[in-house]
Amino acid sequence: MEGTLNILRTAYQIPDIAELSEVQRHMRLGEYKGQPAVVTTTRRMPTRRGEVLDGGSIYWIIKNSIQCRQKILGMEMVEEDADSKYCRFYLDPQIVRVVPKRKRAVQGWRYLQGWDCPQDLGPYDPDNALPDHIEKELRDIGVL
Repeated sequence: MEGTLNILRTAYQIPDIAELSEVQRHMRLGEYKGQPAVVTTTRRMPTRRGEVLDGGSIYWIIKNSIQCRQKILGMEMVEEDADSKYCRFYLDPQIVRVVPKRKRAVQGWRYLQGWDCPQDLGPYDPDNALPDHIEKELRDIGVL
C-alpha cells in the first residue's frame, strides 16, 4: 500500500472501534456493483478520485489516533436538490485494525499517502476484540 493514496477521516463522537462497528452495523447498508457496502458521505468529491479508487482506504481517526481502515469500493456525487450536493463513499463493511498512530482530528477529510499509513493488524472481530485500553497497555509493554 506504499504508493496508494488514501483518505483520512475523523470518526466524530466515536470512542472506539467497537462503537464504529456497531454504528455502521445499524447504518443503511448499500451495495456497490453487487457487493455489500457501508455508505458514508462528505461534502466534497476528492479531486484525486482515480488515485484513491486504485486500492485506497479510509483511515479512521478515533480518539486522536488512526486506529482502523476500510477499503473504498467506490464514490459518487449525489444531488438530492439544488441545495443539497454531497459525495457518497461506498466502503467495504470489513473494518481492518491498524497499529495505532497518533493523529489529531481533521475536519472533513485529508489525503493520506500510502507510505505514511500505519501497518495492518488484521480484521476487526467484535466477538474476540479486547477493549481498546487493555490492548494499548499490552502493546505498550510489548505483549502484543
